[in-house]
Amino acid sequence: MTSTPERTGVWSLLPQTVSAEARQLAEFFRHMPAQESGGPLTPEQWRARNEALRAGFAHPMMQQALNIKPADSRKVMLAGAEHVLFTPPHHDAARDRRIVMHLHGGGYVGGSPEAELAAATPVAAALGCPVLSIRYPLWWEERPPADVERVVAVYRELRKERDAGSIALMGWSAGGGLALRSTLKLKQLGEPLPAVLALATPWVDVTGAGDTFRTLMPYDILDSSIVDTVRELVGSEEALRAPACSPIYADYPSDFPPTIIATGTRDALLSDCARLQRKLTDANVKNELRVFEGMPHGFMGFRMPETDACMRDFTRFLGRHLGGAGTAVL
Repeated sequence: MTSTPERTGVWSLLPQTVSAEARQLAEFFRHMPAQESGGPLTPEQWRARNEALRAGFAHPMMQQALNIKPADSRKVMLAGAEHVLFTPPHHDAARDRRIVMHLHGGGYVGGSPEAELAAATPVAAALGCPVLSIRYPLWWEERPPADVERVVAVYRELRKERDAGSIALMGWSAGGGLALRSTLKLKQLGEPLPAVLALATPWVDVTGAGDTFRTLMPYDILDSSIVDTVRELVGSEEALRAPACSPIYADYPSDFPPTIIATGTRDALLSDCARLQRKLTDANVKNELRVFEGMPHGFMGFRMPETDACMRDFTRFLGRHLGGAGTAVL
């Protein structure tokens, strides 16, 4: 007799091999309402949906579950847009010009810098340097490569006062794909590349072609309709498969920055991460892959021992490759 799997989109049926905290969080997610399939059609509908998501993350119960660390935050204007700078307590800007550019997730249709406390503040606290969460155009606002152009423009602004070796790129989910796409664009433009990339469950194939996009989706928290949504926005399967949207299909130079990738055995994008590591390894790019038992897509935003381990791996990797001392302007 076979058991019936839980409905799609629920992180469920966790084994005893994960932490008690992870099992408690999974139970919390199991009782959350299923997300509606399909995407909004108008900018007003997109804004309303994103406002509802922000409100959900601001709920006290959700805030207690998130891995938020002490940090100051303020808005800064760079390259014609307003971003959020997270700075750890007692940071000495006169001696440390390192900075992490953070690109939020949300399937290229959601998310905002203001909602990135759980992603930005643990890295800022552990590294002891600022994390700048970038506001980039979502695909319903402007089609790609407008998002890449924004990241490149901010990077160039930072480069006016910093060496490339003091700048890291960190991306979560779609932000991980954007970090790769932006770094490839910088290479194409002949710009000095950032020192290091840290990618949390990166979405590198927006066609959804990876094996685990099918096999693990019923046990993840990812919205299975996201591929259909972005296809409607971009216009065709051919466009989605192009490296300008899906960096897994790009050619990587051997001088691409050292890259660390984190995923979990319940992450529907586990295949994306495995394929990316193979691609980087074949191009002789220094890389490391961390796979966490039982963890779903974007797990490192939640308060549990597995997140602590992932953040240690990220910050150690970033710390080994980031350098720079002197006066910072942000």
